Amino acid sequence: MSKKLLKYDIEIPGIILGAMVIGMVISVAVKGQSIEYVLTAGLIAVTTWYAYATIKIAKASKQQADASVKMAEAMEKSITETVRPMVHPSVAFGQDASSNQMVMYASFKNIGRGPALHVEANIRHPHFEFKGPLPETVLEVGRGVQLNIPSAGGEQKSQEDFELIAKYQDIYGKWFHSKLTQDEHGQYHYTELEGKGDD
Repeated sequence: MSKKLLKYDIEIPGIILGAMVIGMVISVAVKGQSIEYVLTAGLIAVTTWYAYATIKIAKASKQQADASVKMAEAMEKSITETVRPMVHPSVAFGQDASSNQMVMYASFKNIGRGPALHVEANIRHPHFEFKGPLPETVLEVGRGVQLNIPSAGGEQKSQEDFELIAKYQDIYGKWFHSKLTQDEHGQYHYTELEGKGDD
């Protein structure tokens, strides 16, 4: 609602109501009735009307404030999305020729729109474990890094459930995490979420 419309919405009915009260006063005065009662009734009517008008103004102000908040939130989200990093983890397994030991090749590549800061990883696997910062803790857009993790021992199976999580921040300090999991049936699942996630 514009200020102009709101002004007319309040002032015109108020003027009409005032004119009605004056007319009532004159009418009663002519007939010799008590003017005090009429004035009191008119004052109550005018006060009631302006109370109603005040409520309308407050409601219009709240609607404008809510709209401003929503617009600010949308702008913040838009700005964040333009620089959001997205570190995509991937995994492969192989055997080291020199040690004849199984190795997990965990790769992390930033496929987002902005640099990923303070990048760290958390890998949970029956035979491979890693927790901490990556060799490169800042990944520019399109850049990746790989971890070669030797097996901790035991027989390696092709279908074992595991969890690989990459955690990182954008330039505004907001945390994100990407999770790659494999279930007991050998199916991969990938998710991107806001927040640092569980350790």
